[in-house]
Amino acid sequence: MLRTQSRTDASVMRSDSRRKRDAVLDAAMDLFIEQGFGATSIDSVAARANVSKATVYAHFENKDALFAAVMKLACNMVVPASLADIDPDDEEIGTVLRRIGLIFLESIYRAQKVSLFRAAIMDSVKFPEVGRMMCDGPVARSHEQVGQYLAKQVAAGRIVLPCPDMAASQFLGLLKTDVHMRLLLNQPASISRARLRRIVDCAVEMFLNGALPRKPSVQGKRHAG
Repeated sequence: MLRTQSRTDASVMRSDSRRKRDAVLDAAMDLFIEQGFGATSIDSVAARANVSKATVYAHFENKDALFAAVMKLACNMVVPASLADIDPDDEEIGTVLRRIGLIFLESIYRAQKVSLFRAAIMDSVKFPEVGRMMCDGPVARSHEQVGQYLAKQVAAGRIVLPCPDMAASQFLGLLKTDVHMRLLLNQPASISRARLRRIVDCAVEMFLNGALPRKPSVQGKRHAG
C-alpha cells in the first residue's frame, strides 16, 4: 500500500512539473514575440507563467536555454517527426516530397511562427546568439532530415544527387518562394491550402525534373522513324 501511494505521489509531482514547464514555455514564447529576446527577463517569464523564478531555473539553466527550448517547441513539426523512419520502398519520391513540402509550409507560415521568426531576426543584430540558436536548431533540423531522406534515395539508386545535403537546402528554398519574405515584412500573401499545394507541386516538379525539355528516348525515336 505504501509503495502504491509513493508511486502515485511521484506521478502527481511529475505531472505538476510538466505542467509548470509547459506554462513557462508558453509564457516565454509570448514574451519573446511581444518584446524580443533582449527585453524579456526571467522575472517577466515567471510572472507571466504564474510560477516562481526558482521554478523557471529548475527547468532551464538560463535565458539562452529557455529561448532554445522555445525554438524547438515552435518548430518541432517543420518536417514530419517520423521522416527518418520512412521506408524508401514505401512511397514514390514525389509523393513523399509533396507531403514534406506541405507540412513544412503550413508550419513556417503560421502566424505565431512568423512572429517568432521576425522577432529573432530583429534581435540577432544585437544578440548574435539568437540567430545562432535559430540556425543551429530548427533550420538545421529541417535541412538535416530532408537531407537524410534524399541520401537514402541516392543510396538506393532512385535519384542522382552529387550533394544530398545541399539539395535539401535547395528544395526547402524552392518551397519558400517569395511568400516567406512577404510574411516576414508584414505584406499580404496568399497562404490558402490550395495555394500552398500549388507551390509544393511546382517545387517538387522543378526539383526532380528541372526546367529543360525532356530528350526523347531512343525507343521513342525509333517509333517516330
